[in-house]
Amino acid sequence: MNRPLTHFHQTIALACGLTALSPAGFAADTSTNTPPVRVDLDDEADHTGWFVRLGARATSGLKVSLQDHQAAPSIVPGQYDNGYVHPDISGSTATTWNWGYTSASQVQNGSVNLTRLDGTPRAGTFDYPSKSLYGGEAVVGVEMARFDFRKREAKFGFEAGYSYSQIKTQSKSVTTGTVTYTSDAYGLGGLTPPAAPYSGSYGTPGQLISLNPVSAAPVTSAAASSLSSQIQGEFHNIRIGPWIDLPWSSRFSTAFSAGYSTIYGRGILDLTESVSIANSAIPPIALPSGRYTRTQFIPGAYLQIRLEYRLTRLVGVYVGGEFQYNTGMTVDAPTRAARFDLGSTYGGVAGVSFNF
Repeated sequence: MNRPLTHFHQTIALACGLTALSPAGFAADTSTNTPPVRVDLDDEADHTGWFVRLGARATSGLKVSLQDHQAAPSIVPGQYDNGYVHPDISGSTATTWNWGYTSASQVQNGSVNLTRLDGTPRAGTFDYPSKSLYGGEAVVGVEMARFDFRKREAKFGFEAGYSYSQIKTQSKSVTTGTVTYTSDAYGLGGLTPPAAPYSGSYGTPGQLISLNPVSAAPVTSAAASSLSSQIQGEFHNIRIGPWIDLPWSSRFSTAFSAGYSTIYGRGILDLTESVSIANSAIPPIALPSGRYTRTQFIPGAYLQIRLEYRLTRLVGVYVGGEFQYNTGMTVDAPTRAARFDLGSTYGGVAGVSFNF
């Protein structure tokens, strides 16, 4: 009586085993006992802590000016554009050794001829509108430590970056006015003057000339001054400092960077300036023109805030804002200068980050 019952029990057990091995059985077991698979963006397997950011940047607030360094002329008796004649320590009212001239061509007919041009029109200082800088940046950094932040791990480390940008601006102007030309001849007393250029002094005796000139009538004329300038700036920005990354989710975080910034700047000033005078009796004026350059390091500091989004464990994108302060750079030319005033500048950055 017991054997049929035992055989029945064995048959039921075998059927249950086959059911468990069937695809439906696998599905039921998986859904009931195995947790779902998740991709953890914070998985640090094979992660070295190094990263690179590559992006574009725009900076505003740079001020550029073309400055006029020539002092306002003053009319001083005995002072000329190409020499001078002043009383000396002897107190004589007829002759003086306190005189000078610049060119041998000024000696004519036993006299030294000195001239002065007053009222020459001249363009002053140009302040250009604030300029924006556009370029790219590359930053490399390394993670140094972690700490808890809102039940997640914040990161801390150091980074070094490089960016490049340049600007170009130009201007042209014409200034008109009326000039007065004065020509005076001082007798040499039959003597041959010292070779030009020559400069006598107030207290040291030297060759005497007449203290009272033979003067021609002053000549006046309309005149126009033309100025053409082009200013170029190239800026290599090198930065180094700490950074901190504060996560808000597995993908979003806010990052802060701050530190030392130095800009290797190269400034170029191309300058052409001339004066045209309507009356041909007045000699033409030669003004300095040419290209003038300067390179220097411009120290400062920076602060950057970024919003970062992780596309994968190794790749992300970022966008942010930046404040930077640096001093300035001046390109000097005779009587003029180009000034780059960086001061406080503001900008934005955007790009792609790669973690290794």
